[in-house]
Amino acid sequence: MKIGEVERQKWVLNFLVEMAKSNLEILKKPIKWLLKNQEKFLEVSIILILQLFYDYKEIFNDKFILSISEEIKQLHRNDSFMINYLIEELLNPSKGKKQNHNKMILVKNNKYEFLKKNKFDVEKTFKEIREEVFLDKTIGKLFINRISNRMLPNLYISNIIQKKINSLFVNVKEDKNDIFESLKYDLINLLKQQNALIIRPKDLRFPSELSNNKEKINTENKKWIRLAYFEKEFCDDGYHKNKLQFKEKVVIQYLQMPEGALGLNYNLTLDFLEETLMIFLEDKILKYLNLVEKKSIEKKEYYDYSLNKVLIYNRWNTGYSRFPDHLSDEITKLNGGEILIEERLLKEFQWFGIFGNKLITEVVNI
Repeated sequence: MKIGEVERQKWVLNFLVEMAKSNLEILKKPIKWLLKNQEKFLEVSIILILQLFYDYKEIFNDKFILSISEEIKQLHRNDSFMINYLIEELLNPSKGKKQNHNKMILVKNNKYEFLKKNKFDVEKTFKEIREEVFLDKTIGKLFINRISNRMLPNLYISNIIQKKINSLFVNVKEDKNDIFESLKYDLINLLKQQNALIIRPKDLRFPSELSNNKEKINTENKKWIRLAYFEKEFCDDGYHKNKLQFKEKVVIQYLQMPEGALGLNYNLTLDFLEETLMIFLEDKILKYLNLVEKKSIEKKEYYDYSLNKVLIYNRWNTGYSRFPDHLSDEITKLNGGEILIEERLLKEFQWFGIFGNKLITEVVNI
């Protein structure tokens, strides 16, 4: 958490949830230490820990919260709406309040639209944020790769955004719940996406090796069939004016299906914690196919009417230009995701004409 890298932060949060499910008591001492030493961590990390307790109330139960209540109380700040709101909700929860855990990670967070609706000068706010990011020497020193001119997803930018936006709302007296719902991170879906991480499938070719194409799908001797996948590749484009240039290629491959059934979210925001790159089936086709999402915190999976697992989402981040010996070297070259469908169910859907038997490949330069 102290390093400030987004991927590590997500794994820490994931670990806390998994550990809490098996042995909540063992977390009490390290959590108390963390809260007592809040000054050693970024503000956004404290917000994420508190929101974790809030979103996973069934795991971090009332007894646990009561045991660390003194440490939570001391977190109160004069300049952080989110921290103060979460302190209040954890120690004195509002009755009858509905928590929105169905907000899809695929939907862009609306905190910036919320700023506009409340007559804040969004352009001015983000100009100030960008200036702070530019002047922050830690970001430049630790996270920017000078060769590719790319930045490792980091919490320092998230922290600057949180501090700026939280200070705008810290003194509001009304509509606090609406403000919180707009500003909070979608942790449950973020961690589900994190749990979907796999090793990159070895049968896939690189986007830079592919071109637009149609081919017949091979389903022989396979229990799970790749219904669709995407992959983004960051690759060098040779030297131009004596300087190595880079480009991004994105490949999307999918089985023939009804128009509007497949979605690709490519949501790049200033806040790395909210970046999403995910392929998915739209809700309308899932409903039409009578597939329902498993109500769990582990992974994004869908089941049929007989409660058989029939649809799985996976993702991967891999490929370094060289062995990382610095944080700025930990920028991956390949980022992708896939949807797997059970072979039996696919054949049923193909028989009814819902899915075809041709794979369509589309390659896009960014």
